[in-house]
Amino acid sequence: MSKYQPKKVQVQIYDNIKEEEFLKDVYPHRLPVVLRGLDIGLCKDKWTLDYLCENGMNQEVKVHVSPTPQMDFLNKNFAYRTLTFSELVKRASQLKQTDRKSVV
Repeated sequence: MSKYQPKKVQVQIYDNIKEEEFLKDVYPHRLPVVLRGLDIGLCKDKWTLDYLCENGMNQEVKVHVSPTPQMDFLNKNFAYRTLTFSELVKRASQLKQTDRKSVV
């Protein structure tokens, strides 16, 4: 178990926020928020697992992998790995990782 305990932060939730309000009230603060009800176009339907794997193809990406869900940057319980984008997307979509030596 890591000695590090992440700090819990309250996150503001915005429903159906308009661009002007976002630019005035949210963006300048540069804090994490949840944005709900936005029209983000076709990507919600188009970006399926198959679509991302086919279109990301063999583009290589660098990722941190760790045998535990909580990475510890002080004790460096992770390694850097190069995966294809397709492999990253497939592994990230799994509910449970099977390769415990290199969990994404």
